[in-house]
Amino acid sequence: MRTTPWQSSPIEEYLSDHTPEYYEMLQAVQGGSYRPERDATEWVRFCVEAHIAQARRRLAQLAAAAARWRHLEDLVESRGWPERLIIALEQSLIGGTDRASYEKEAGISSATASTDFRRLLDAGLNTQIGRGRNIRYHASDDLRAQVSAAISRQDDDGDATRPG
Repeated sequence: MRTTPWQSSPIEEYLSDHTPEYYEMLQAVQGGSYRPERDATEWVRFCVEAHIAQARRRLAQLAAAAARWRHLEDLVESRGWPERLIIALEQSLIGGTDRASYEKEAGISSATASTDFRRLLDAGLNTQIGRGRNIRYHASDDLRAQVSAAISRQDDDGDATRPG
């Protein structure tokens, strides 16, 4: 099973970005050895702040994902394409994809997947890397720019939770 960022410790990412502060706080509270009479208030405050920072980071990631998905929905709808192409576009944006992965997630045949990727290539939304069984599809620079602009507009609006 693949581990996603959502499965890691709630503050693990924050701590990796704030390692010196972590050790300073630990030293201040423990003083080199554990003694139960020491005041741990600052340590608790640090941990609460870490959880809040991580929650804000996750909310921003979710807002960006929602803006990205809305843009892909609008793009596919405006071209009169089947909704399943949103999956191919999303996969190509998130690390790239191959035909088998798209087939599986979209629940389609190899022939349909090939046709869909040809459509995305012809539209300039994907690029193809490799040949034969080693072909991977990645989002084109144009698609990345469109999605980045959509996320920026959402950030400017300041309402990450509004429906699409």
